[in-house]
Amino acid sequence: MNGSELAADQIFINVGARAAIPPTPGLDQVPYLTNSSMMDIDFLPPHLVIMGGSYIGLEFAQAYRRFGSEVTVIELGPHLISREEVTEFAQIPHSYPQNDPRFR
Repeated sequence: MNGSELAADQIFINVGARAAIPPTPGLDQVPYLTNSSMMDIDFLPPHLVIMGGSYIGLEFAQAYRRFGSEVTVIELGPHLISREEVTEFAQIPHSYPQNDPRFR
């Protein structure tokens, strides 16, 4: 980096990415938000449905729930944050207070 060589046991490259729009019937017929366009809204959605239980989805879920929106997180994978080991993240839905996001 800047002419220097960096070394480490593990290197994580977080390059960011474009939102993957799931092939959900009818989704292309309604307005929807992505992780990028969410940052530009100037209103509080009464109920927010987040498709995907990744780190980013869970961060938005918690933030908007604390802002006052009802929030439902839908994850089609076997568990939340599905790129990680089940033993590490299986308890995530149980770690939220009772009135925090709903998980499906």
